[in-house]
Amino acid sequence: MKKNILIIILLGFISSVKAQVGIGTGTVTPTATLEIVTKNNTSATKALEVNNSATTPIEMLTLVNNGNLGVTQSTPETSALLELKSSDMALLLTRTTTSAISSPINGMIIYDTSTNCIKAYENNAWSACFRN
Repeated sequence: MKKNILIIILLGFISSVKAQVGIGTGTVTPTATLEIVTKNNTSATKALEVNNSATTPIEMLTLVNNGNLGVTQSTPETSALLELKSSDMALLLTRTTTSAISSPINGMIIYDTSTNCIKAYENNAWSACFRN
């Protein structure tokens, strides 16, 4: 009985503990709940790589040290902040209406569900539908 009570107390204590975790070199005082710091990277080297658990792993996510992000692309283009690669999938834009976005910013792109088309926010206004 005493053993069960002790286990319950320990589980309660463990579940209430919140910590910041630093992973990598030089992460003595992390500034986020999970902070990953890499070491000795150049702008061409990978800072983070996430693979799936297949027998022959596929690189699902690549973050290069200069901030370029590749999704199923192990070497994202240097002039692209984000590169998506797939032979059978596509980018899915946010599906909403222009009126639903309370503070639009120049450069936003949406699929407008009220007009069933793609629109962009430019020069402080929503564009007309992108059409052929």
